[in-house]
Amino acid sequence: MFDPASTARSKSIDKSRRKGPLFCLSTLTIAVSTLAANLTLAAGAQSLPGRAGQYQNDAPTYQRSRAELPVYYATTRLNDAGPGDRPCYGGARHLDFGEGSTEYGTALITAPAGYQSISTAPDWERLRYQMTAADNYFGVAPITAIRQDSQAEFYKRIANFHGLIVVYVHGYDMPFESALREMAELVQEMQARSPGLAILPIAFSWPSPGNKAAYSGDEASLEWSEKPFRQMINQIVRVKPADSNLDFVAHSMGSRYAFAYAQAKHPQEGREGEAETNVVQLPGLSDPSASKPPFRNIFLSCSDVDCHTAEARKESVQRCVSNKVYVFVNDNDGALFSSQILHQAPRLGRPVDPGSADKNAAFSTTTNSIIGGSPTTLFSEAETLLSEKAVSLFGQKARGFVNQLSSGAQTVLALPSQVSPEQSPEVTAWLARDPYLSRDWGPKSRLIDSTGFITLNMGHRLAWPLLAGLMLDPPQDAPFTFATINKKPDAAMMKVMGGSPTYLYRYDRIDLSRLRP
Repeated sequence: MFDPASTARSKSIDKSRRKGPLFCLSTLTIAVSTLAANLTLAAGAQSLPGRAGQYQNDAPTYQRSRAELPVYYATTRLNDAGPGDRPCYGGARHLDFGEGSTEYGTALITAPAGYQSISTAPDWERLRYQMTAADNYFGVAPITAIRQDSQAEFYKRIANFHGLIVVYVHGYDMPFESALREMAELVQEMQARSPGLAILPIAFSWPSPGNKAAYSGDEASLEWSEKPFRQMINQIVRVKPADSNLDFVAHSMGSRYAFAYAQAKHPQEGREGEAETNVVQLPGLSDPSASKPPFRNIFLSCSDVDCHTAEARKESVQRCVSNKVYVFVNDNDGALFSSQILHQAPRLGRPVDPGSADKNAAFSTTTNSIIGGSPTTLFSEAETLLSEKAVSLFGQKARGFVNQLSSGAQTVLALPSQVSPEQSPEVTAWLARDPYLSRDWGPKSRLIDSTGFITLNMGHRLAWPLLAGLMLDPPQDAPFTFATINKKPDAAMMKVMGGSPTYLYRYDRIDLSRLRP
């Protein structure tokens, strides 16, 4: 699959952030890992279902219908439009220290004509075709209207709604309108699976300019917007009817809000809670937040969260749900590989870190040809080009950083074994000696491994085909089948465990060989 919105996103670069060391460092990291991800996907293309054949070559999409999908929004982005013009939210912050930095509104996205749910796909080839058609359409779906609502109007709509409320928070490199389209695509699939489903979709959008090189700036804006997000969630919980459920869907960097919210709600497990201000109080409504978890489910897709931080705070996050916390992981997520190199720690959405010895062993045995040339040659050429640029900016020490990126990208991303549906022999041997090593992430959790399935955007795409089924009541796995596997902890955890695991987390890995009838 390909992302038709990527070209549009690349044009919306905040030029003020294109200079300086942070930009250059992020650019070097992303350049190498992008090359690695592309090589990985090319190398594995013949082994994955639905990657070739009549459907893939048709470049499918949907035609427009006359129907519209409403998506409601709350944003901390600055509205750059003039008085009376259609709101235009870019990558700047809405710095309003009076009534608050959050603006509210409604967007209308044109729905596709003749949409078919992916749950109807009879095989992997057809499923890939339908996913591609949906992604192609919603990547550029017309947004016919964006209008501002008052804070009172926003929460009154929630107070009068009976059904499922879904709050979505995007990740980094995401323009405002792209976030609305992603929310609309998820809603379209859910309603196709469950006609008549009452759903109120809310996109919370923080100031991301839609620029892959602005990673550090995105982190800062995400952190700046955390309190407005928390205030919004608490107010939704206060005003929503008792028969309405609240689900939280977070992608990439946006997943950090789940842990920040849980930390604020349970200050005994983290920092002190803060008093909420600038919220509308509707008469006659009690605050149920003290006695009931605020969310039904939390869905964390491609989570750009420090894996060890998530491990330390997983209990407080699970205390925030009445049902489950779903964590989607992808061993081939190129963006999270970049984040791991930058932060020097594995990410929750890609908890893969084999350690130096295994990396070196993998590097020495990686000799298979990829797209007509050896990976060693291709990475060497990329490394040479990037090293010269790095040295000119940072000096000779930068060459070692690029060497690490190149080596890590080749050994961690470009191995065909990364898309194997099998559990590693090492893990199998450990479980044979002690079956009780196998455990869940927690009593209210489910770890789902989408390796080999999610390939768009270097494997860093929102897993909407999975989300749509799991958000229904009761949740649906169909059309997917899963095989339970266990995974080896990362190198740092293995060291703490003395080289032998004291536990092995269970994952439901998508079976790429068949679909559920």
